[in-house]
Amino acid sequence: MRPLVALPPLEVRNVELTIDSSGLRLAANLSRPQAPAADPPPGLVLCHGFPAGPGGAATSGQTYPELADHLAAEAGWVVLTFNFRGTRGSEGDFSLGGWLDDLRAAVDRLTAEGVSGVWVAGSSTGGALAICEAAEDERVRGVAALAAPSDFSGWAHDPAAFLAHAREIGVIADAAHPPDPEAWARELSEIRPIAVVGKVPP
Repeated sequence: MRPLVALPPLEVRNVELTIDSSGLRLAANLSRPQAPAADPPPGLVLCHGFPAGPGGAATSGQTYPELADHLAAEAGWVVLTFNFRGTRGSEGDFSLGGWLDDLRAAVDRLTAEGVSGVWVAGSSTGGALAICEAAEDERVRGVAALAAPSDFSGWAHDPAAFLAHAREIGVIADAAHPPDPEAWARELSEIRPIAVVGKVPP
């Protein structure tokens, strides 16, 4: 048996771009390995979690472009990372359904890069939505979720308190958002990764 030989990291080109999601512009980064490949490389979408810590929405996902560069260099994949609406550099205000729309728009964008297939990975809320997207979008060939909640019942239990928290940390900046508070709150109960995870292909 031959010993494993570590290959040197590939050169990576990182490009800042925007993704259109229902008319909102989302800040994004695309990391592409520069070595020529005989076949199109696979693609990965990275999803950050709900803002935590003193920086709130302003610092969401700030280390993800660096992580994307590392993954592209080490694995040879095309890696797209983006900021959900209402977080650092992205337009709009938080809603759980809106974040799911943003992830679908990111999958659309990465698919347009000519990759051989799309995988999705995320942590916390991003991981939970990655499961939902993988369950409902046949283009997604695999998913990795870290510390992902099985549902959002904690938020749904007291949507008014959660809405106030969302305003406090900056993911909702518009005082008129949400235009329909009942529909906004209903999404917190209706989007349940645990209910759809069985649809994720083996």
